[in-house]
Amino acid sequence: MDGGSEDLLHRVQRVLCETDLDFCRQALEILKVLASRLPISQASLSLIDAHLANLPAVLRSSGQGCLTPDSADIQPDAGWHPLLDGGTLILPLQQGTRLLGRLGLHGLPHPDALAPRQTDLQLICAQLSLLALGELRLQQERRKNTRLRFLTEITRRINQAGSVAQMCAELLATLVREGKAVLAAVHPMTSEADAQPPQVETAVDYRSARACLHQLAAALHAEALGAGRIVQRDQFDQEPFQHLDLPFSALALPLEFDGRVLGTLVLIFSNQPQTSALLTPERDKPFFCDLAVQVAEAWGRISALQSLAQVSRENDRKLREISFLYHISRAMHGTRGLDELVHFILSVTVLPEGPGCERAMIFMINERSRFLQGMLGITHDGSPGAWTPRIAQSDLIQPLVPPEVQLEQKKSALSRLVQQQRLPLDDPRSPVARAAREGRAVLVQAGQDPAGAIGDLKLGTHICVPLRGRDRILAVLITDNCSSAMHLDQVDRRFLELFANQVGAAMESAMLVQQIKNAHHDLRVAQENLLQTEKLATLGEFAASVAHELKNPLVCVGGFAQRLLKQVPEQTRAWDYAEIIAREVRRVEDMLNNILSFSKRRMMCFSECNIIEVIGSALTLLSRELTEADITIVQQLDPDIQPIIGDHAQLRQVLINLFSNARDAMSAGGTLTVRAFPSTLRGDPAVTVEVADTGGGIPADVLRNIFNPFFTTKSGGTGLGLPISHRIMEHHRGTLSVVNNAQGATFTLQLPQARQRFMPA
Repeated sequence: MDGGSEDLLHRVQRVLCETDLDFCRQALEILKVLASRLPISQASLSLIDAHLANLPAVLRSSGQGCLTPDSADIQPDAGWHPLLDGGTLILPLQQGTRLLGRLGLHGLPHPDALAPRQTDLQLICAQLSLLALGELRLQQERRKNTRLRFLTEITRRINQAGSVAQMCAELLATLVREGKAVLAAVHPMTSEADAQPPQVETAVDYRSARACLHQLAAALHAEALGAGRIVQRDQFDQEPFQHLDLPFSALALPLEFDGRVLGTLVLIFSNQPQTSALLTPERDKPFFCDLAVQVAEAWGRISALQSLAQVSRENDRKLREISFLYHISRAMHGTRGLDELVHFILSVTVLPEGPGCERAMIFMINERSRFLQGMLGITHDGSPGAWTPRIAQSDLIQPLVPPEVQLEQKKSALSRLVQQQRLPLDDPRSPVARAAREGRAVLVQAGQDPAGAIGDLKLGTHICVPLRGRDRILAVLITDNCSSAMHLDQVDRRFLELFANQVGAAMESAMLVQQIKNAHHDLRVAQENLLQTEKLATLGEFAASVAHELKNPLVCVGGFAQRLLKQVPEQTRAWDYAEIIAREVRRVEDMLNNILSFSKRRMMCFSECNIIEVIGSALTLLSRELTEADITIVQQLDPDIQPIIGDHAQLRQVLINLFSNARDAMSAGGTLTVRAFPSTLRGDPAVTVEVADTGGGIPADVLRNIFNPFFTTKSGGTGLGLPISHRIMEHHRGTLSVVNNAQGATFTLQLPQARQRFMPA
């Protein structure tokens, strides 16, 4: 070996021993030594897998020390190339059978010029092969460590996410920002009923092609789901992707957890040589598979935690609802009055821990009249001093709502407005009526049902819930948010319906208890009346027997008194005595006849009759007496009055008694007003007759006793006229009542119309 060879190898060895130089600088220094020690103009080094280690494809150097890394690989195959750069000799860099790169010696006029250096060049090529192999392995390890750190960081971020959306956002942002992906997308696997849009992150430089890239990602997602496996693509010749000028490679990975596909992860990378992507689908497919496993496990874990949290919240809500309904049922249990119960129901309806509405109203159903009548309305008052029911600590002995609170709630502006409302039950536009008819809750959003608006209530978003008894709808509960939008989901509606079921059962119980109380009171009154009737019957029988026994002696006394009047001269003392005896005997006989008439049950002849004709007949009989008493008769008779069923003579007697009493009350003259018009009696069609006088009215202590037998304020009266009239009205299934008006007294008779057939008692 000559001195030049020793100097060449020595200098190459020195460069290799300089540990502070990286691969590129060492390689360029070696090329510089070759260019300066050999008869060439330049030396170059190209690596086959330079892109794997992020190295320049070609390194060039001249003997003058110019170090130039080149990105273009222009090295041909090994051998002599006389036409390349003034003659170029290409030497292969191999490690076993693996070709690592090529060493190019340029500006060589003839290959034989380097024949003496053949061995040196082989040694130098071996050294460069070892150097390149070490660098490639070092860069691969570094790249592997970088990918592991990248995977660890992504795993840490997605595992710290609190929701699937947050996890996907962290994953996609990291893949685009740090992984240098052009696009990263997660497409959830959802049903049509629960469709969720995909989450997509696109690199800033590629946002102009965002629409096309999104279509490509959607197509890859569909292909991966259809194939059930990983889909990798680097050619996109079909529409609409063929117009993309830049080369791309894409990867779609199914995200599978616990045997169920949750979605897909779609990644698109650029294949441009200058792109320094940390990851590529071709080389890092195992990495992406590991990443997909990590994402799917994190997704499944977060979904499980969210489901567990949702179940926990649902159970807590159900527990609160059950506790609330239990306390409500316990508080409403017992013999509570309906009025007090309604106040309590509406008070708890506006509680935040209950239905939590702003206003609550109840409309009671009247099946007979087919109307919904507003009963009560309550507004939530959140002030510190406002009264609120304590359902968990309610004392069953104490009132549910204090009486003073009930009075205040009744006098509130909302309650007065509600009580003014009377809604037709058959109105097809009214949501309140529809809830009552159909027996189901009706939700009305604010402003969506102006045709069904309720008076001046100005309802916002409200829900009408029927309050159902055992076999019928009792009322409708309206919960309203008038100042804010109220969202009612299916769960809220179900809770309101459960609450309404409890309320409906409690209201029906209260109504049944009230009916039992009323029946008990009526039974007690009936028993008292029966006892009084028995007493009166006994007294009547006794009076009848006494009257019968007295009539015979009275006939004798009256007869002899009449004889004395005929035999004794008039205007004498004896004649006066006889006249007094005869007059008093006639009065006693009249009294005995009334007693016998009151004590006996008369046979009544019921037939269809016109009440206007009965009134005219009675007035005709008393017209002379009324005219002489200076009494003006005013008749206000409705000509459309329907016929009634009754005894014409008995009804005329009742009216004669009333007209006679009015004449006696108006001794100084006055006005007798008789009115007749259609009305209702116990919910059925009826006829009402009013007899009003201007006699100054009846004193209160007298008014409550005028229908008692033998009670009278007249010096010569028997006290049986009004009791007999009252009994006649009872036999006709009618009523007779009296009230004082502004100028006198008004007697009111009510009789059922002819279609209400009955038999006399």
